[in-house]
Amino acid sequence: MKKMYTTKLVKMFFTITSIIFILTSCTWSLNRDNDNALEETISKQSTYIANLATQVAKQEQMNWDQWEDIGRLYTQMPYALGIITPVPPGMTITPTPYDFSDQDAGVTTTPTPSMSIDIEYPLDTRTGIDEIDRVIDAIMGEDIDVRLDLVHLISTACTTADGLGGPPKCEPGEADGTIVNVFPVSNGEGHHVRPSLLMDVFDFTVRGVIAVYMVPEDAYHTEYWPAGTYGVIFTSEDGGYSHIITVLVESGRIVRLEFIPNWPPFDLIRQKSDAFILPPIR
Repeated sequence: MKKMYTTKLVKMFFTITSIIFILTSCTWSLNRDNDNALEETISKQSTYIANLATQVAKQEQMNWDQWEDIGRLYTQMPYALGIITPVPPGMTITPTPYDFSDQDAGVTTTPTPSMSIDIEYPLDTRTGIDEIDRVIDAIMGEDIDVRLDLVHLISTACTTADGLGGPPKCEPGEADGTIVNVFPVSNGEGHHVRPSLLMDVFDFTVRGVIAVYMVPEDAYHTEYWPAGTYGVIFTSEDGGYSHIITVLVESGRIVRLEFIPNWPPFDLIRQKSDAFILPPIR
């Protein structure tokens, strides 16, 4: 009896041991499968990230190439639109003004080679207003003395204060408040020129008139910074680049000059006034 009981215990032990072994084996196998699956997933994700990084690098290069193309297009656009057209050396081209009656009627015109070469009025164009036309004649001519004959000097108090703008600066030996004769000029910042330097200031050449406007009544002006009654805008290529020169006129005299590097200048010109005697032809 005792022997039978012992035999049963032994069988039971082996049975339990076998069950534990089987469960352990299954668990180990399952963990190994999970580890293999995880390693495979990580490997796939690493490969995907590497491919994604390559695609991002390619896209960045494509974007950079596109920006370069856009930059080249932007540079060439003024020529494509006819705002700036290369003129062969020695060639003289007669500009054709744009008829603003078409624009007022809401008609949109497409630039053609015959109307997209220059932006100035014909050289003999005048306004019919004598005080303006005298200035146009003087500026279009090459005689600096004729230009200087039309200059109006301002008599105003100078200042010893530092800084840009404001009243004219006193020269060494001049006390603050000394009355001096000056001519106002703007080339980005406003300043005043003494008579001895006027010859240099008016030593420039122009291509032609691009617009003539009436100065708005609310235009900024002070005793030492006149606004003028009319603004005559010329194009120039002095210095090797296209820019505009605005001559402010009052009572037939030149009261101020503005040298403005903006190009193309049409938006700036249209912001100056709502009343044009010769509107920009583009």
